[in-house]
Amino acid sequence: MGDVRVAYIADKIAETFGLDAIAAQTALGPHMNRVWQFFEPAGSPKLIFLHQVLEVENAAGDLQSEDDTPQLILTNGEVDRVHGAALYFLRINPKAWRAERWLNPSEERS
Repeated sequence: MGDVRVAYIADKIAETFGLDAIAAQTALGPHMNRVWQFFEPAGSPKLIFLHQVLEVENAAGDLQSEDDTPQLILTNGEVDRVHGAALYFLRINPKAWRAERWLNPSEERS
């Protein structure tokens, strides 16, 4: 993960959910398209991560655990139930987050 923004998100995932750095980066992998969209001006202004056991609806319409292994879930915050901690990132500036800004904080802000 060469981009400092992605590395920061992976670090916070590890810290929040008690994962080691490699496990956090691996878990983040399947969600990278949505993470990159978060950095775009027209992309989603939020990322909400959960680290929990997946639930599926059974024939009776009840939710039950699929297995006992927690997984990193990137949710829109409207459907998935939270069982424990959630980690969220909000982009309040409509402009894109450019990596150059993070690498050179002395650059004048526009």
